[in-house]
Amino acid sequence: EKQRHSRDDRCLNSALPWEKQNTAKRATDIGAASHHKHEIKKVRTQKQALHRRKKISAGGSPHLQTTMQAFRCAAVTVSGDAFGRVAFSRAVAARCGPHSTKHMNLAFRPFTPKSLAPGAFLSPGARSFSSNEAGPRPFRILGLQQIAVGSLSKQSMSSIWMDILGLTKAGHYASERENVDEDILVLGKEGSPFAVEVDLMTPIDPEKSPKVHSPALNHIGLWVDDLPRAVEWMEAKGVRFTPGGIRKGASGHDVTFIHPKGNDAAPIGGAGVLIELVQAPPDVVAATATRT
Repeated sequence: EKQRHSRDDRCLNSALPWEKQNTAKRATDIGAASHHKHEIKKVRTQKQALHRRKKISAGGSPHLQTTMQAFRCAAVTVSGDAFGRVAFSRAVAARCGPHSTKHMNLAFRPFTPKSLAPGAFLSPGARSFSSNEAGPRPFRILGLQQIAVGSLSKQSMSSIWMDILGLTKAGHYASERENVDEDILVLGKEGSPFAVEVDLMTPIDPEKSPKVHSPALNHIGLWVDDLPRAVEWMEAKGVRFTPGGIRKGASGHDVTFIHPKGNDAAPIGGAGVLIELVQAPPDVVAATATRT
């Protein structure tokens, strides 16, 4: 019995080094396999990054190519290179991530394909407008001429603007055609070239258009030193004006209005705001000239 136990012990002891050797070998194999997987993944990532760089340099995916083409064209046909660069950069960054903006210089290489000629991406019937089409700006915006607010209740407007804020009434204007009954207030010294007019407007008939009480902040007015030339230049740029052209306003000055929204024929509007352009009288032109 003792001899049997002794023999078993010798067998066990002789087996231990072999088991240890196998365990160490397995650990080495596992480590080598893990390292090999890591190297394969690293090479694959590098290849994918190289592929993306080549793709962007060549013009990108079909979606990106379409975006690049559209905004290249927009830079030429609608609002000039400055706007086109900003819009294109934002569009590509939104689609491909901020890292893609470093390739923006690729988007503004000389661009001449017939399929992407100026106007190719505008809707049917739309005109194209070049940033240099009408030359330098032949007019100056001199300052704020008026703000016009509207409400169904003239009493509520008078309460805040006159009784509380202290503006004084300088005149009154009414027009059936324009569906307006307004009190004209003055902000600043009356007669001063820097005074600002505040118009409190109520509709003669609330059911008819124009509805001068909606929106409540109806429009703003800007002094212009040469209204006819300003209108001519802006129309060449694609600015949309409201019907009626240049006509006499409530204060006796020539006025016209930039439409709040553009359309296909004239894509530039007031971005939701009705803007009145008012011909400045000589004293306002002279006063603003000395200030500048």
